[in-house]
Amino acid sequence: MASREDLQKLVGKMMTDSNFRSEMTASPSKAAKTIGITLTPEEEKAIKQNSDALMNAGAELDRVSGGMASKSHLTTIKEA
Repeated sequence: MASREDLQKLVGKMMTDSNFRSEMTASPSKAAKTIGITLTPEEEKAIKQNSDALMNAGAELDRVSGGMASKSHLTTIKEA
């Protein structure tokens, strides 16, 4: 089971990384594993049920920031 912090990390990445959003649409468990998170079947189901809202919110954030949301997230990852 993913911790609350893991789920926050997952949602944050979905909100700021358009490539990750696409990966989450295709396979939430596989995408989550790429950032070190293992989802239970129940967690994956919940993400799938709410993915449209998360995907739309992330896309809207990219739109209003001129794509800077995704770019700033990538910079943060490289610096870490």
